[in-house]
Amino acid sequence: RSKCQQAKLLLSSGALRVETYYQYFTAKYYFLKYLRPYPAKCRLVKMREELEDLVLSRSLREALERTLAEKKVAMLILNNISYNTNVLCKTCGHYLSCPKCKVSLVYHKEKGFYRCPSCNFTVSHPVCGDCGSDQFRHLGFGLEKLKESCSHLFPKARIFQVDSASMQGKEDYEAFFSDLEEKEIDILIGTNMLLDLYHPDISLIGLINADGILNLNDYRAAESAYTTIALANNHPDCEVFVQAYYAEHPAIIAGINNDFESFYQAEIEIRKNFLYPPFSEVNTLTVSGEYKEIYYYANYFKKIAIRIFKVDILGPVYVPRLKGIRLIIRHQDFPKLSELIDEVNRKFKDLTVYFERYPKSF
Repeated sequence: RSKCQQAKLLLSSGALRVETYYQYFTAKYYFLKYLRPYPAKCRLVKMREELEDLVLSRSLREALERTLAEKKVAMLILNNISYNTNVLCKTCGHYLSCPKCKVSLVYHKEKGFYRCPSCNFTVSHPVCGDCGSDQFRHLGFGLEKLKESCSHLFPKARIFQVDSASMQGKEDYEAFFSDLEEKEIDILIGTNMLLDLYHPDISLIGLINADGILNLNDYRAAESAYTTIALANNHPDCEVFVQAYYAEHPAIIAGINNDFESFYQAEIEIRKNFLYPPFSEVNTLTVSGEYKEIYYYANYFKKIAIRIFKVDILGPVYVPRLKGIRLIIRHQDFPKLSELIDEVNRKFKDLTVYFERYPKSF
């Protein structure tokens, strides 16, 4: 649209992205940098040295006490809404998994059930699929356990939880902002969506499990970890605590120092070596329909694509929640790929094909 109307297009972000910054180096973008006059107050907490509490470190607990004494608001970020993130069978040692997706179930203590984060399958009284036992060990923690810990340590504190499950409609957001303005909140806990919230009463931010993002099955995991810390650093006059087990990771160190340049140089080398974006495109292709036909489609598509142009294709992998298969395609010629998809789709008219050029996740 800006090209048609001969207008300037301005992209604004609190944290740069590797692919966008690369466009600046290739002279496709101009770069305007805003230098903030205030210093970032960011502190790294090495959780491997913490023995008492794996949820809230000693230094963060002390900071919470100061914040509550000053009648300010503390914001704690943890990107998982369950109580426990892993459930282990006591008898055979296998993880409790979803019978549909084979994804590990998470435990929700308040609602009293186990849920699959992929397809939302729920069960109240599960049994181990390997040995039939109903005795489990609960590991890891999410927002429910964080809220329980805060309630135990600070019984008089007013805690408000913000996540996709609790904020369903306009009324929920209106109630939240009303409580925040009326100073009815002492501790605010939620997922990464809270990092876009700016308020003068918020003086403390705690990233509870900052390096947990590094375990994502995504080539952008390091960038996501850096971005999370950078967004926390963007809050003026806020003291930031970053709790991490893998505190030596370059993305964590660069985020703490607010040094995107060093992170970019290390990350761009990795992406260049493995031909990840911006040196190629990575797309996903999901096909649903009759079981035999979708695999025939996938194998036919792979065979033709490899023969026509340089492309790497992972899959097909069956995705139960989508009732179809997925291909991950890495290439450097989008017009040719687009033509090939249209051509193959004309041959398989009874199947549903969904192509995602810029997938949010894999």
